[in-house]
Amino acid sequence: MKRLRIALDRRGIKHDNLRYFAVGEYGHKSGRPHYHAIFWSFPSESFPNITSVLHFIEKCWRVPTGEYLPDGTPVTDSLGFCLVKPCDKGVISYVMKYMRKEPAVPKDCNPVFFLSSRKNGGLGARYARAYKDFYMRHPECLDISVIDPFSGKTETAFLPSYFRRMYYPSNSSILAKEVRDAFKNFTLLISERIQNEYQLNKLLGVPLQPKVSQVEKEIYKKFWFLKVQTYTKPYPINYDSQFYSRIYRRNLAIELELDYYCRYLSMVEYDKDYIARRSDLLSIRERALKFRFDNREMSNLNDVNYNIIQSIKLAYEKEIL
Repeated sequence: MKRLRIALDRRGIKHDNLRYFAVGEYGHKSGRPHYHAIFWSFPSESFPNITSVLHFIEKCWRVPTGEYLPDGTPVTDSLGFCLVKPCDKGVISYVMKYMRKEPAVPKDCNPVFFLSSRKNGGLGARYARAYKDFYMRHPECLDISVIDPFSGKTETAFLPSYFRRMYYPSNSSILAKEVRDAFKNFTLLISERIQNEYQLNKLLGVPLQPKVSQVEKEIYKKFWFLKVQTYTKPYPINYDSQFYSRIYRRNLAIELELDYYCRYLSMVEYDKDYIARRSDLLSIRERALKFRFDNREMSNLNDVNYNIIQSIKLAYEKEIL
């Protein structure tokens, strides 16, 4: 994908909305490794025909050998042949079936895998964001409907887990990773400071009185929904003459680090209204789920198993064709 994007840039072709899904597999009979990929929003209008798209992608499916031609052009070696077709009906299901297909991995070979676009959200993120307000207002709505652009039919399915995580994220997920890491380090430092004070007080014969400032208490209250980490580093049984000095210097360093984290976490803002509403939204969804499945007839597991086996067989037959 990186070579493909670089090649498009060199031609001056815009590809900001280019998205992809790729899955690897081994041939059912030969065990030959190969890949299936779908490109969304590929700038095919910049090429005269599908054959020129194929040649362009084939040039990207090569790696330099380290040698150069007399004119300075790098010599490249092909990674294999390519086959490019327009993505019309049936193609997406054909590629996606490899995600549920039982992998036949030859001995001493790497396992199968899949890759997809993650930048600015996964595949379908833009579509999901367009309906976020609706699902926030109607958490009892459990399905989502889309129109098939090829057949014109409306397809309705259970709301995917990716969409649910986007509409109803966990409390910690609404914070950036940098904020979560900062709070983790903040709690570890306070835990370490208390442990150090305990060791010092034990050495001096003074009862432990943990010191937590008002600012630190406010940080704990602000991020009450995050997990508090505990410092568990063991201390030596035999204390040497420098033990008190080391602990004292370490506590001074901890105070400086805590000052930084307190300032940073105090400036962090997040959606407090959502956290207050989240439990109510999930309760409404849970009641809707219970109502749906309590009023549904029990499925025959033998029929379900039979249908799964037949769908897998059908997928194999289509692959052979």
